[in-house]
Amino acid sequence: MHARERRALSLVFGVLAVALPAAVWAYIVRTSLRDAQAFHDQGGMFISFILFPLAMLVWLACAVPAIVLLAGGLARSNGRGGAMTWRVVTASLSALGMLLALGTCIGPEVLAEALR
Repeated sequence: MHARERRALSLVFGVLAVALPAAVWAYIVRTSLRDAQAFHDQGGMFISFILFPLAMLVWLACAVPAIVLLAGGLARSNGRGGAMTWRVVTASLSALGMLLALGTCIGPEVLAEALR
């Protein structure tokens, strides 16, 4: 795989690592804004047992290939610093996706409450 292909693919996986957990957040916030009682009682369990693991799985499914492609690019760089920005962007996107996935249990509810 060429360096340009590796860069593009790692950035796509990095963006997906952020976008898919953000979609879970958007669903929770939208549902909470429509009905303030939507995630009380059993709805809280839906977030904890279904949506949180879903966000973690999609983050892992996207972040691991991005990090593997990033590591492969680092191993083959031979000290060249010309393409360092895509590595930083990929690592940052993967970290942001992890924070979104980990915050799925609390963050969207707090955000919806602030928007009401």
